Parts: sequence; structure tokens; C-alpha cells
Amino acid sequence: MRTPEYVSWQCMRDRCYNPNNQDYMTYGGANPPIIVEFATFQEFLAEVGPRPGPEYTIDRYPDKTGNYGPGNTRWATWSQQSRNLKSNLYLTLNNVTKLVIEWSEDPNIIALGLKITTIEDRLKRGWSAERILTEPIHCNRVRKTIKHGASVNGKTTAEYRTWTKIRNRCNNPNSPSYIKYGGASPPIIVAPEWDSFEQFLRDVGPRPSRFHSLDRYPNQSGNYEPGNVRWSTATEQNRNLKSNRLYEIDGVVRTLAEYIELCGITRAAMRRRLAKWDLREALTTPNGAIRKSKLISLNQ
Repeated sequence: MRTPEYVSWQCMRDRCYNPNNQDYMTYGGANPPIIVEFATFQEFLAEVGPRPGPEYTIDRYPDKTGNYGPGNTRWATWSQQSRNLKSNLYLTLNNVTKLVIEWSEDPNIIALGLKITTIEDRLKRGWSAERILTEPIHCNRVRKTIKHGASVNGKTTAEYRTWTKIRNRCNNPNSPSYIKYGGASPPIIVAPEWDSFEQFLRDVGPRPSRFHSLDRYPNQSGNYEPGNVRWSTATEQNRNLKSNRLYEIDGVVRTLAEYIELCGITRAAMRRRLAKWDLREALTTPNGAIRKSKLISLNQ
């Protein structure tokens, strides 16, 4: 009968060396590949010892990205392994770095009334580590209801949620969107004066409708700052994409979608025009008009 230790040894080697193993691409097929540095089962067993209990499995620790080898392999429970994930979030306060879940268990943090869900929510809002871990929970409530007044029936307004979202994607390295904004080169930032929600609201005004969201315009590659943002619909934002192709005739620049709307034709019809007509005629002749007819005014 095979022992639990030997089964773990075999499973470890299989995911590192068997291309048919469902986990191979995460281990042996990774770049760089993860390998087993133990030459024999006896060497492996001498390193990790007997399995402490049925709830324990093999874990790479302390280097989660390293190999299965001496000094980096241990028996661990699922709870212990969940704190050793590459995707885990860390916060540093006073030169001490710990997992978010570890901070949530700190007596000083508990005394502030902070739970892990509160810490994660503050991270999403783009707060600094110091503010996340030192501001008591009741202060957060006061800020929401008194400081900016952006709440209706106890819920934050669309304008306030938009403000927190743009600050989060630009200031919070843990945000999924950070790499496209604050982590881009050059980074996209939020204007310093918009650290104040009240100033942000004065500059952008109320959201016109639930169909509007905040757009960087006219410079789609620019920062969130006065003069470069607007409330716009999805259609308007699609016309402001960096990937859009622009057409210029007599100094007037429009996207293809705008010319299609101007002419009152379908996209398919416009593609057929561009395939056989000259650019000016294709982009400015109204639907139903005879070729060589009077062109639409480009300035209407």
C-alpha cells in the first residue's frame, strides 16, 4: 500500500514532468519550468518528514514561484497555502509588510473595527496603506455622509463612485486596471486638485443620465484633469478610442462612424463605397444621391 507521502511525491513529479497532466502547463510547462530537485523519494521524505495529518498537502514555501527542493518544500494546510498565493495582496505600514488577511487579524487593526472586507474595499477605492490601516471604521462613515455629502438614502452617488474608480485605477497597484492607467508608461494620473471630491464635482458637474460615464476627451491618452474629461455615452466614447481611424477632408476630421451617420447609410454600404469611390465622394455623398451630385456640407 502506497503511503500518503509517496502519493504526494508521485503527484509532484507528475505535474512537473508529465505533459499529459492537467496541471503541467502551470508547473513543468511554465516559463521558467518548475522542477523537482529531490533525486529520490527517500531524499524528499528526509526533507519534509511524515505528513502531519490528512488536511496537509505539499506546498512550495517561502518561494511560491520556486522549485520543489530543499528549503522550499513543506506540508501545509489549505489555510496556510491560501496565504502563500502569488495573487495575494500585501500592505506595508511602518516598514512592516503583511498580507491583507494577516493585517485583518492584527489586534491593533481589530481595535479600529476593521474587517478584511473593509480593508479590501478601501484598497479598491485607491486609499494609501497608511489611511487603510489607521483610519477607524466610524471615520469612514463620517466621511461618506458628512465630508462630501455625496449620498442619497445612505448610498453613494454615481459621481462619487466614478471619482473613486478613476483614483483607484490610477493610484492602486492592486487594481486590475492599474497596468493600463497608473502603471502605464507614461502613467495616467488624476489631477492633484481632484484629491478633493468636491472640486472634482465642481469641474465635471452632475452625470447627465445613467447612460453616461466619464471619458477622457479630447486627449484619450491624457490624464484625468480639468479640460480633458467629459460625461459621454457609450457611442460617444467608441468614437474617442485611440484605435479609431480618422479621416480628414478640407481640415475637418471625423471617424468613419461619424461619416456613416452623416451620410445616412450602413457600414456595409460605406465599405462598398470606399472600395470603388474616391475618398471625398465616399465619405460625403448622402444616401440616395446620384454620383457627382452636390456634396454634403462638411461643416453641417
